[in-house]
Amino acid sequence: EYERKYLAKLAASPHGYAVLARDGDTIVGASTAMPLTDADPEFQKPFQEAGLDPEDYFYFGESVLLPD
Repeated sequence: EYERKYLAKLAASPHGYAVLARDGDTIVGASTAMPLTDADPEFQKPFQEAGLDPEDYFYFGESVLLPD
């Protein structure tokens, strides 16, 4: 359920990215990212508390790659 909500938010972001790494027809990795301002408030909070503007940052959600 969490991943479904995350991917829906990513898809709704006009500047969100989902990238697949492929080896031929096989998907071997993936990465996601979006502007920090489109991410959940709990990810923005540490920046705001440090006096940093979330508009200046990009949130890289995850990057995964098969070990082979």
